Amino acid sequence: MIYTVVSLMMLLYLMLWPVQLLHHSEMTVSYIKHPYLTILTISLFLVTIYKNIHISFVIIGFLLLLLAINYSVINGVIFSSYTYRAFLFVMLCVFFYSYPEFITHFIKVLLLVSALLSFLAILAAVLTYFDYPIYYENVSFVDSGGIERRFNLFFGFKVDPDYYRATSYFSEANKFAYFLTPSFFISYINKKKNYLYLSSFLLISGAIVLTFSFFTFLSITLVMLIYKYDNRKKRSLAVQGYRYLFMIVGWGVVSILIFYLYKLGPEYFSSLMDKTGSIRIRLLGMKEALEIITQNKFGVPKSFIYSGEGNTTLAIFYWLKYGGIQVLIPLIIVLYIWFRNCRVMMKSSSSLYSAFSYGLLAYLLQQSFYGDYFEYLFLCTMSILTSFYVGSIKSYNIKQNVFSKPRC
Repeated sequence: MIYTVVSLMMLLYLMLWPVQLLHHSEMTVSYIKHPYLTILTISLFLVTIYKNIHISFVIIGFLLLLLAINYSVINGVIFSSYTYRAFLFVMLCVFFYSYPEFITHFIKVLLLVSALLSFLAILAAVLTYFDYPIYYENVSFVDSGGIERRFNLFFGFKVDPDYYRATSYFSEANKFAYFLTPSFFISYINKKKNYLYLSSFLLISGAIVLTFSFFTFLSITLVMLIYKYDNRKKRSLAVQGYRYLFMIVGWGVVSILIFYLYKLGPEYFSSLMDKTGSIRIRLLGMKEALEIITQNKFGVPKSFIYSGEGNTTLAIFYWLKYGGIQVLIPLIIVLYIWFRNCRVMMKSSSSLYSAFSYGLLAYLLQQSFYGDYFEYLFLCTMSILTSFYVGSIKSYNIKQNVFSKPRC
């Protein structure tokens, strides 16, 4: 009975995006974020699985807590959301370690939601292209500061048709693309198993393209190279020749398709693909961030006003600016541990887990490009990596370990 109660309550904290939908009403927010419910959940959780709190979970949680406390001190607050999330990370690690079957359920639900949102994003893009009317209403979401946005329950936020980037229910296109990335690798690596994986791969790929997220394209390309290197096989020259010929023909077909799409709307695609201004702003932002960091080595509060024209989204600059040089050591240690855990999970005998780990490595890169490493879904996926690593280094046979082969 307690297991069922804990499982249901933990699902509240494992709820995936879109948070805009979850925050639509005050009642929903109160139910998910109310401090008394949080305390009750943690209490029940610790009563049932307190024996499974591993030192690895505590170490990473402590390092995250150092980042959170440092941030709170600099910004003059007693308790920041980062502090809560550091404790939440440890709680999730213990949860997945105690009930490893939830890892499989989580991955499958993530893939299902990603495929569904991808289908809706593609459908919205097609309807928009053919000027089919979609009804949107003005909605003010909780925690939005009273700002109203045009919203449709099935298609999410309205997108500017002159600068179309799929966002679904997310606050911006990049975050939608980041959400889809783990499922992209899951469906890609398993696409030959059945048509469900293949169809999911096609849908998710199409939706990612519609986001026009440069950092997503970059991270997927880098991790795909790692995947190809890890799974390289010795082949005859003839087989290699056919593979390269197929790749050349495939790129030719894709190039022709892109050319004809460009002819349909040259101004639209030019505005989307022209990153000159964006790159200039990013480089200028890095330069300005370095100036702030060198002048304020121990960090500045977020209320710090700098009249610069640039903007950088790199996580390392974010933490050095608002956390100071003292965050470098704990941050580097945490990133190393997560990267190591990714590499360990990649060697899993389960293709589902292995594919998921490649997606999480891309997700980690994306957070480094544009994030702060404290987003709820990101911490949830990193807790899965951590619990898997701890389960994998146990003394018993890894082939009989539930962490190596999921229960389906």
